[in-house]
Amino acid sequence: MAAWSFLRRFGHGYVIGPVGARGEMAARALIARWISDRSEFRRIDVPLSSGLSPWLEDQGLARAGEVVAMALGEPPIPLATGPRLFALANQGLG
Repeated sequence: MAAWSFLRRFGHGYVIGPVGARGEMAARALIARWISDRSEFRRIDVPLSSGLSPWLEDQGLARAGEVVAMALGEPPIPLATGPRLFALANQGLG
C-alpha cells in the first residue's frame, strides 16, 4: 500500500485520519479530497513533524493546538522507502 486516508464521523462533524503516504505531496492530495466539502466541521490531528500545519492553515483549517503521538515503549520507526504517518487516527492511538 502506497498511501491511505480515512474520514469518519466525530463529534459535530468529521475527523480526517489516519493519513499515511510516501511523501508530503501525496498526503496533501489525500487530505485535499476530504476538506473539499466544507459544509460540515472537519478536524485533523497532525504531529509537528508532518510539516503540514502551514498548508492546512492555508486551506482554512485553523490550528487549535499541538498534538503528540503517544506510544507504549519505543515509537515505530518508518521505513526509509515506505509510507509514513502524516495525520493521526487520534492522539491515543497515533
